[in-house]
Amino acid sequence: MLQVRKDLMVEIGVTGDAGAGKSSFINAIRGLDDDADGAAPVDVIECTKEPTSFNHPKNPKIKFWDLPGIGTPMYPDLETYRDKVQLGKYHTFLIFSSSRFTENDIILAKEIKKQGKSFFFIRTKIDENVRAEKRKKSFSEAAMLQKFRRNCMENLVDEAGKPICSEDHIFLISNHHPGKWDFGRLTRAILDALPRLCDDDYGAAPVDIVDCAKAPTCYNYPADPNIKFWELPGIENPYFTDLETYRYKVQLDKYDTFDLTLMMTSAQVVETSVTTTDNSPSQDYTHPDDQTIPSHVTLGFKPFTAL
Repeated sequence: MLQVRKDLMVEIGVTGDAGAGKSSFINAIRGLDDDADGAAPVDVIECTKEPTSFNHPKNPKIKFWDLPGIGTPMYPDLETYRDKVQLGKYHTFLIFSSSRFTENDIILAKEIKKQGKSFFFIRTKIDENVRAEKRKKSFSEAAMLQKFRRNCMENLVDEAGKPICSEDHIFLISNHHPGKWDFGRLTRAILDALPRLCDDDYGAAPVDIVDCAKAPTCYNYPADPNIKFWELPGIENPYFTDLETYRYKVQLDKYDTFDLTLMMTSAQVVETSVTTTDNSPSQDYTHPDDQTIPSHVTLGFKPFTAL
């Protein structure tokens, strides 16, 4: 079951060239025909003049934003497009492309990566490509699809020639055949990405497949201002190669208790504070609501919980 934090609206920007199939995809994933009531407008000319939101069919906290096509008279260049459609407001993007790879495709991909956002790259109208290529005696659908994927990977690179998109984030679909090619994989990938997108909420601790914590970072506990969580970097990485270095750099002695995250890249510690006067002795303080610390912990030792 898809679960999204109650106070977080996940905003997915659906972008790309005009006529690439953005609006048709929004209709297809919502199970609507293009001329149904409530469907995103679809026509042979550009219909989308302003960003328009549509709810995910199973969760109203998830919104697809149908963005105008880039390269149209109203949005002739990246600077105009970025400012008018407010690219920075969306959590992640679906970049749609049809036919041949265009300059706008790579411009959008690079801009989104520059903003620190993720994207899926979707090559649409595969049914039309299959129909056209079938007229060749040497036609192989598998070879054609692989050629499309390779073309996307060759073009989705930065100035140094390094890939800015992994191959599993490239999808070949037809909006008119949601049961074929990568359409089903795309719908599942969107849902699978949501827990990570929730972690990307403003003020959240950074989460990635590589260790994000390079220095101790403090986060307030929402229920008690006297409690602070300190996210510590992972041990045995290039910055903290051994226990002695780690203990000195992250100042392990300053924290009152620890949560040890096993098989992960970082550990959390809890610093608790009390109001003291200048002549008050230093004291250990355990929050009364904390049921994880055993009562028999010997004074002077730091309690910890393994997660």
